[in-house]
Amino acid sequence: MAIVVGENSYVTEQELLDYAAAREITVSGTPEVLLIKAMDWLELRSFKGTKTEETQDLEFPRDDETEVPKAIKTAQIITALLIDQGEDFWGIVEPALKSERIEGAIDIEYQEGGASSNRYPQLDNLLSPYLINTGMNIRLVR
Repeated sequence: MAIVVGENSYVTEQELLDYAAAREITVSGTPEVLLIKAMDWLELRSFKGTKTEETQDLEFPRDDETEVPKAIKTAQIITALLIDQGEDFWGIVEPALKSERIEGAIDIEYQEGGASSNRYPQLDNLLSPYLINTGMNIRLVR
């Protein structure tokens, strides 16, 4: 399957390679496959607003815009590069370590019932303006 911007990708293979080269990152996987896998993950997010056209294949553009935001394109590229480096966005999240004691050192205790997961602050920052907040919000009014 070839990369077709607007149908199965927000960016071209060359854009991925140029971004990586500018940061001296070596891409070892097939750019086409990396971009498709990145789109698989990215398109599962819950975005604010609605597709510009009901029949468009991808989630962007949205809300009567005609272009995909640069942050969304960059998020696809970064996701593809993380996948190339072995990150598994679909892996099972293991329970967080409850506690650990190293004799003569520091005690470490993690939140009970918490989950450990890889965090990607750069992706979070790029995507947060576009995502629906799916967390629990509590509003206290006096």
